[in-house]
Amino acid sequence: MRRPISRRTVIAGGLGATAEPMLWLRSEVTRTDASGHIWGANQRIRVEEAIRCSTVHGAYASFEEGIKGSLEPGRLADLVVWDHDLLSIDPANLMSVKPERTMLGGRWVYEA
Repeated sequence: MRRPISRRTVIAGGLGATAEPMLWLRSEVTRTDASGHIWGANQRIRVEEAIRCSTVHGAYASFEEGIKGSLEPGRLADLVVWDHDLLSIDPANLMSVKPERTMLGGRWVYEA
């Protein structure tokens, strides 16, 4: 994903589209699969870029950027509170991150 992102192409995908969001995030950031095999190491992206692909860019790709994709007043409040800071944890450890709370439509629907 590095090449299109470097060219400022809007790339959507990821966290909300999979049952294993941390596997997706880890694979984009480290370019490793579940077995640890490295695929296209030169296409690694930063955690911030991967999150943007699955939030802001995902909303843009579905023509919903006016109602979701970022946390702003008046937008849908769908979010997850993780038990670790995704921006500071070692990407190799992303699979150990667990959700603490989940909000859908502005209402808490899950708490660990």
